[in-house]
Order: sequence, then structure tokens, then C-alpha cells
Amino acid sequence: MHRFLWRSRALLLMAVLGCLFILTGCGGGSDSITPGTPPTSRVRLTINWAERTRNVSLPTSALSAVVKLPGANTNGGDVVFTIDRDNNTAAHAQVYESNADVYTGQRRIEVTFFADPQGNGSVVATASATVRVLEDGTIQDTITNVQQAIAAVEVAPGQSLTVGEQKFLNFTARRAGGEIVAVSAGSARFTVVGGGDKLSVNGVVGQGLAGGVAQVTVTVDNVISAPADVSVQSAVKIAYVANGQNPQVIAFLQLLQARNVTPTRFDAIPDPATLQQFDVLMVGASGNIGTADAPKVEAFLNAGKGVVLLGYAPRVLATGNSENDDTSSIASWFRGVARVRDDFFRTSYVRANPGKFPLPAGILPGEQIYPSSNGILIFSVDVKNPTVDFVAGDGDRITALAYELPSGGGRVYWQFHPYGPDSAYSDKVLSLLLAGTNWTAKR
Repeated sequence: MHRFLWRSRALLLMAVLGCLFILTGCGGGSDSITPGTPPTSRVRLTINWAERTRNVSLPTSALSAVVKLPGANTNGGDVVFTIDRDNNTAAHAQVYESNADVYTGQRRIEVTFFADPQGNGSVVATASATVRVLEDGTIQDTITNVQQAIAAVEVAPGQSLTVGEQKFLNFTARRAGGEIVAVSAGSARFTVVGGGDKLSVNGVVGQGLAGGVAQVTVTVDNVISAPADVSVQSAVKIAYVANGQNPQVIAFLQLLQARNVTPTRFDAIPDPATLQQFDVLMVGASGNIGTADAPKVEAFLNAGKGVVLLGYAPRVLATGNSENDDTSSIASWFRGVARVRDDFFRTSYVRANPGKFPLPAGILPGEQIYPSSNGILIFSVDVKNPTVDFVAGDGDRITALAYELPSGGGRVYWQFHPYGPDSAYSDKVLSLLLAGTNWTAKR
């Protein structure tokens, strides 16, 4: 009996210490919530409906609208919901609530008005703006389809596209009282006023021509905005080191090409002069690599470039053996992490710093991976180093780590998945990898 009581107390103490150690709440905590995460709420949006007309060529004919808040969902996805105008045909205001929680704070909102209910029929007007979602979900700005004189037009700040990409450019039109105005298709026209060799425009569609910055204005009803910058980013040049005969590699390359990503594949890490022509070095464990290649990778990082490591590639570069978990020889790449063993890949370690690494839609920072049937696993590998910038996982059992070297050095992104292309490269997993690739390239 005494032995049983001692054992029970010891297990209880270990459980309590374990909860404190990995910084997750036992009872009432959540593994997907990280310090500094903004509050969430359902959005409450006010639409100021105009007196309705039946002319479907006018914004005032709208009977419904589709509201979109890009990237505002708590899982990183878009929040999209449809609203219908009520039976009141007179001018009036109506408040609508989103169908999902969003992170509060500054958000982009896009509203498309339709001639028929439930987002059907012809598009009669669109509106977009950067707004602030308060902690109770209220959006202070009001959107209207009332067609009165537009007082001001603004090009949405911070817009970018890649070379060769065609993309709708965003703008905001406002009445004198500050309301966001929905305007009919064809009402707006963008003009390139600087950097015409970098960007071309056709109406509201821009196309990237070359890397750099262009300046544009937008005109609505003869009201012209101030010039604003649009960044055009050159495509990321990737040197991918992997065995070209490996069926997993072939499948992976096909998936990348389906996303308009075409890396240059090498069987081995190329010479430094060739390597410097690329933005990112991506290394798979199936490549012809070994410990002699580690200095090449380190020199590439010290030059400020990006490195993406897949699977057991770090082990092979550090030891020449995918079974050896001693990464001490390349620990400086990972801010001092010297050993990562298989236990890590079956552990729900939570550490995230939102803003350091931009997560794609559908992936939570610090999302659990490999939850144990006996509770949270406790492990003792060096990866608990507090300078790790990002750890995430999803239902496909994937682990991703991101490190930024100090003193202006490069970035390392390491994505591990043990089960090959049949499960490793789902849309979610591939999106995470491409986000990591762009991040290492400082895009």
C-alpha cells in the first residue's frame, strides 16, 4: 500500500512538472494558443443599403453580398460569408455577423455585391479596404452602395506580385463622411506613374514585368489617388539537390511545377560559384550529400541566402548517416540545437512566435503533432532551445522548424515528414513548405 501511494504521488508530481516544463496548460489551457495571440471574435459589419433600384447595371440594385476577410480566420484561412438584404427597399443600415471567429486588429475586407440573393446573379459592385476589427468584433467603418460623390480614393498599401503574375490591384473609395463606397465594375482605372519597366496595368489588373518597385495611382469618377508603391518580386531561384531517379523526388517535382515553382535539380550540391546564382538551396536526404558538403551550405548561409532542409538531410550533412541524430557539427545553423532524435518527431512541442514566420492558410502556430495516448510526451532533446523561431504540425504529422541566423546571415527552414509523397505532400504540407521557401528567400 505504501509503495502504491508513493508511486501515485510520484506520477502526479511528474505530470505537474511536465505541464510546467512544456508551458502548456493542464486543465483549461490550449496547445494552440501562444503568448501574444490577439483575441478573437465574430465580425460585426454594418452595410448602409441605398434605396433599391431595379437597374442591375447599378450598385443600388444589389440584393446580397459576399464578404471576405483574407487570412483572418483563427486557422489562418479566409473568412467568407454571404449576406442578404432584407425586404426593406428604402435606404437603411443593417448589421451582419460573420460565420466564424477572426483575429481582431487590422484586417483587409473585400465585399462583392450581387444582383440576386445568396451571392447569385451578376456582380454589380465591389468594395475593399483595410479596417480595424475591435475586440468585440465591431468594424468601425461602414460600407455602402449609396452612389453619391466619391471624395477620396486610395491605393491599398503594401501590395506585391511576382514577375509574370497577373493580379487584381486593390483600392478603397470613400464618401466625404468616410464611408467605404462600393463601385461598379469598370469604374476604377490604375495608371503606372513610375517604374513602368517593372509593372504594367490593364484597368485594375497588374502584371509583374521585372523585380523592383513601381508607383501607381487609381482613378475613380475623376478622383485620383496619391501615388503608392507596388512591389514586384523576382521568382525565387531554387537549387534542389536530390536523386533524380527517386520516385518520391519525381512526384515532388511534379507537385512543385503544378504550383508554378520550377527548381533546378542537381544530384549533388553544386560548386560555390554556381550556387551563388540561386536564392535558395533545397536539400533532400536522397541527394548525393555528405559531411564534406556542410561547409558549402554554411558558406551559402553566411552569404545571406536561404537553405531548406527536407527529412533527414541535416543528419546526413552532419554525420553522413541518416540514422545518427548528432547534429552538433552544424548546430550553429539551428541556433545551437545539437541533437534531434526520432522522439522529437512524435512530440507535441509548442513554441511559436507569430510574425517571425508567415504561416499559410489552414495551419496553426504550435499546432499539436503526434499526441500521445498517455498524455503529452516529455522529452529531453536540445531542440527545446528557446531561440527556435517556429514549430508547427498538422494532421499529416509534419514538423517544421525555422531559424534566422544573427548578424544579417541567412535563414534555415527544416521540414520533416517520415512517410513519403503519398502523404507528405498534401496541399497543406506543400503550402507550408513553399511558405518556408519564400521565407528563407526573404520574400
